[in-house]
Amino acid sequence: MERYAKTIISQFKQFSKCEIDKSEGRAENTLSAYFKDGKKKTFRGSTWNAIAFDMAGFMRQEYFKKKYIDPMFSRERWIIDDSLR
Repeated sequence: MERYAKTIISQFKQFSKCEIDKSEGRAENTLSAYFKDGKKKTFRGSTWNAIAFDMAGFMRQEYFKKKYIDPMFSRERWIIDDSLR
């Protein structure tokens, strides 16, 4: 697997906290992400870099940003973290 693909897949796992299932076929590779809310997202491509490119596009969507990225950087979280000192 290419370095780009490893980086994008690890970022996706860290942001969404999902389980990843990879399968490598002769004609096509697939990567399935199982989210905690019961949803599943499958990415398909001929190479792992093609799959990572699709994953990066999915992470740029407004839905993904609002659900997974914005809560990580919300103002309330930083207030709570500062009060623990």
